[in-house]
Amino acid sequence: MMGTNRATEECFTLQRIFNKYGSGIHRILDVGCGTGLHSNILYNMGCEVTGIDTSKDMIDIAKSKNSDIEFINGDIYSIGSNRKYDSVISMWNVMGYVPYIDDFISKVSDIIKSEGLFIFDVFNGIAVIDTKPQRTIKAKIDNATGDIIKRTGTPYVDLMNQTFTMKYRYDITKTDGRIETFNEEHDMIFYTPNQIKDMLEYDNFELLEMTNVYDCKKATKDDWDVRYIARKE
Repeated sequence: MMGTNRATEECFTLQRIFNKYGSGIHRILDVGCGTGLHSNILYNMGCEVTGIDTSKDMIDIAKSKNSDIEFINGDIYSIGSNRKYDSVISMWNVMGYVPYIDDFISKVSDIIKSEGLFIFDVFNGIAVIDTKPQRTIKAKIDNATGDIIKRTGTPYVDLMNQTFTMKYRYDITKTDGRIETFNEEHDMIFYTPNQIKDMLEYDNFELLEMTNVYDCKKATKDDWDVRYIARKE
């Protein structure tokens, strides 16, 4: 539910961005669409949406939710250059998992219309370096099963390679007292705003705005999650 609520808020934010900086934004490509949260909401707002994700499992779930949306299992490079979009979006730090972000931006430039909007978020390298991420512990009760789920996150930062790794340990206490444990690891890349700006400009994008993902205010050096809004020249 929290994911759905956040995605809904972000789609209203996207619509405000479309209205502020775009003209006739209707055809949208959602890169890293996952199970189709943003795609579905934008579709219900009247947009023509294509969702793409490298995870077949995620795409299968997305298709089961809405068969009227085109969902593609693949990466952005599988999109033909003959297909042009009014906007390309990539939400929830998908860009942090892209190994060659400059190639990614070049591909976006290839499939987006002139004056089209490229909107994405990614970790702010300045904040990662300055604030030094801390170990986190969160716990919640699964309302469906009654299980207690405890998640411990341990961060690792590699400044030389500009990578951030979060290693999660999940301890699930079952209602009968049994404890199940599994681990999960996320490897992400972070960039400074100037690095992003240079790559955007190289592929003929004008950087219009950088905002905090959560409150949509102008991004500061302390904001980890930064949304970039760029327009194809």
